[in-house]
Amino acid sequence: MLNIEFLEVAQKELDDAFEYYEYQQENLGYRFISEVQKAISLIVQHPKAWSRVSKNARRCLLKSFPYGVVYQQKENLILREPLIIGDAHNISSFHLGKALTCSTSRS
Repeated sequence: MLNIEFLEVAQKELDDAFEYYEYQQENLGYRFISEVQKAISLIVQHPKAWSRVSKNARRCLLKSFPYGVVYQQKENLILREPLIIGDAHNISSFHLGKALTCSTSRS
């Protein structure tokens, strides 16, 4: 089974997006979180199924929201540093740089 470790910046972006969508429409934030959870589940099942966005990172786009999950798969099938990003069709090097350079602890 893959371990999943979120970057602090990813958790903040996820929280901010939840609050934004929940403010727009009741339960829309929960639908957003559910879709993120489904994407992560698919990544865990098939970690190499999504397009590369760099040498070490891949991106899984959400179906109903303009977000994607950028992640790296490391040794021993550990899924590390997933980053929830807005405007998933326009990944900036700033966002990608955070995903690739921030360190996380192992579980």
